Amino acid sequence: MKKRINPPKFSKGRFRRVKVIYDRENCIGAGSCAVVAPQFWKMKPDGKANLLNSKINKKTGNYELELEVDEEMLAILKDSEDACPVRVIKVIEIK
Repeated sequence: MKKRINPPKFSKGRFRRVKVIYDRENCIGAGSCAVVAPQFWKMKPDGKANLLNSKINKKTGNYELELEVDEEMLAILKDSEDACPVRVIKVIEIK
């Protein structure tokens, strides 16, 4: 089952399916993702971020989360991707 983040009541944008891919092993713990998108990221005691509700891909070792988001939530996810200084976050639209 795909997660669906409910948009605010005023949102009229269409939903898009996205996959967030996170290379936690190479995270340096800057925390910028958790600052710009706290609904998706939480800092853990080891100093690295966790992608909330994600599952580990055993083939790649990366954490992944597939969900449907509106334009506002997509922009927030993209902001977290852009804020990462070591580019360990990828947000990919699924067609």
